[in-house]
Amino acid sequence: MRDLDESADWPAFSRLGLVPDFSVSQSRRFFGGLLEARDKGGGTPALEEQGMEVHVYGKQDCGRCESTKKKIAFFLDKWSLGEQVKMVFVDMDTVDGRAEGAFNDVYSVPTTILRRQDSTIARWEGEVPSSEALRQHLQAQ
Repeated sequence: MRDLDESADWPAFSRLGLVPDFSVSQSRRFFGGLLEARDKGGGTPALEEQGMEVHVYGKQDCGRCESTKKKIAFFLDKWSLGEQVKMVFVDMDTVDGRAEGAFNDVYSVPTTILRRQDSTIARWEGEVPSSEALRQHLQAQ
């Protein structure tokens, strides 16, 4: 892969339909900057202290994605974890969603990632997580 100059003319690449070769570090730096800028909106202090989040990567017209969202919301409420664990849906039909998905190596929907701060605790790809596995990972934290 070739290294890209910081002054590269990105609009020219776009107009010509060319996609430059990115190294992994360049991709992470680019997408990480986008995500960091998006996340600077603040949040609930309790969630920031806990740092526990469930990210569901999916599409609006995906039945399994909708089932995953509903199931996780149901069990977070049932286990009284709705205040400590934040659920985030990332729409892979949007540019921002695809950028975040690329940054997190999401290749199929639904993909569910359980995180504490910046660490991945558990990951399910192309499937709805079982309630037992979800509970096990949530309670272990």
